[in-house]
Amino acid sequence: MEIKQINLPDFLIPWMDRFYEPLEMDLLAILSDQSLKKEQILRHLKKNKAVKEDNNLDQFLKRAWKRAVVKHLDDQRIEPEDFHKRYEYWALFEGWMDLPADIKDKLNVWELNHYIATHAQSIDEMKLFFKISLQIFLLRNDKLC
Repeated sequence: MEIKQINLPDFLIPWMDRFYEPLEMDLLAILSDQSLKKEQILRHLKKNKAVKEDNNLDQFLKRAWKRAVVKHLDDQRIEPEDFHKRYEYWALFEGWMDLPADIKDKLNVWELNHYIATHAQSIDEMKLFFKISLQIFLLRNDKLC
């Protein structure tokens, strides 16, 4: 499976089964090359003998979506969800299971670095806003004194 598609850090590859159930890993493998529609996914799962009938596919896909394993595109296709979303859901609702402390620490640092990187521009904008606001406040106070 192409791990880069879901943005899973390399140090978590041996621990993938803590985040994804076996059928979800089959689903991610099917979706690793391209996003697919539900009917195409069902064909692949049947071909791989991962499911025998389609009566639970809707339920399975809905649960996979809720657990941030997959996402639905506007054109009815389904593709893997970014692991940052999966991690957020897992950390809030599924717990830490049996990850070793050093892996937990690496995972937290990895996620924190991602958060910092994705919010850096907003933080810089807020700093600038507060700097300008403080200057305006000081200028107005000078006039009052």
